Amino acid sequence: MGAGGTATLAGNVLTLDAWNHVVLTLDKEDNGGWLRLYVNGLQVGDQAFAATPLATALSFDIGRSSSAGYVKVPQLFMFRPGDPEGDTDMHLTKDGGTVWSRDIPGFGVQHETINYESTTGRNTTLGMWEYDGDQPLVHYGDDTCNFTGIGTTLSLASTQPSFPDTSYDFTDCGDGHLHVQFDNNSIPFYGDMDELQIFGQPLDEAAVRRLYLDAATLLRLPVLHSPRVARRPRPPRPLVPPGIDAPPDLR
Repeated sequence: MGAGGTATLAGNVLTLDAWNHVVLTLDKEDNGGWLRLYVNGLQVGDQAFAATPLATALSFDIGRSSSAGYVKVPQLFMFRPGDPEGDTDMHLTKDGGTVWSRDIPGFGVQHETINYESTTGRNTTLGMWEYDGDQPLVHYGDDTCNFTGIGTTLSLASTQPSFPDTSYDFTDCGDGHLHVQFDNNSIPFYGDMDELQIFGQPLDEAAVRRLYLDAATLLRLPVLHSPRVARRPRPPRPLVPPGIDAPPDLR
């Protein structure tokens, strides 16, 4: 929060597969800063938190714990060497710099264990190239690998979710595929948000309760309208004026 502070207020307080009304307040005038968390109109956690100015950023994120992910490159398979005259000198790059290299024999299917792991920034790129020795070694100056359907680099952004071990085919530097895994726990929130509101002052408990009891909110919270349950339209129901008993099927 703010310039990057972190606070953990409560454990498992949300109901899965259902709408939850969540309010987080920060009162900087209360003991130097105090956080309170409300779920469905009730306070479920609070703690001291030093209020700091909002961080200057290009984006406003909810549910993010950092701007970093974690990339793993476990292995590489070569089916055709890039240099038919001998060994293929393969290089793995991150953000333009070589982070792994290996001479791979030029005959038959070759499997190389890489086991490269590193944190990533907001935008990180992976690439591969091979130095075949027939021209001066220039960074990315020999045969740059081209990932099928993607291009010369694999892009990893801190805004994208994690993905398991995935194989990416490449050509133009020999033929093979590179395995990549991406863990992005910086965005642990997976779900839907609706009717987001931001207030210029901290709400007290009574105000939070009124928000929760708002008719529009209550209509969204029942499990019948769970985010993961397909909604089927109800047939229109006739209005029953006050003071007149409704038929049993309309009660």
